Amino acid sequence: MSIESNPLYQMADIKRVSKFALSSMYFGAGAPEDWKKDIFTELKSSDWLVIQVKLRQSTFNGHNRTAMESLVSRKEMYAYFLENFEVCDSKTSLHIFKRKIKN
Repeated sequence: MSIESNPLYQMADIKRVSKFALSSMYFGAGAPEDWKKDIFTELKSSDWLVIQVKLRQSTFNGHNRTAMESLVSRKEMYAYFLENFEVCDSKTSLHIFKRKIKN
């Protein structure tokens, strides 16, 4: 969930798993409602997430929130995230989350 995802796909030479290259496509002020729904659907099928926690791109987003702050602002999506993901690594500007193992 960041603008870093597009270069990661190219550097890792892996199949693109998201239809979105930039978080502004679904977290931006002008994001269409169907894209907001689509990213929630993608979240539900994800096992790993990399989320920017410091980068603010007001030019792209139309607001000054980070990707994490934007996720927090989407109450239903954030509740799902909290219930199903846990942090497994943190870097200066991003956090890596993995799906919780349910018994």
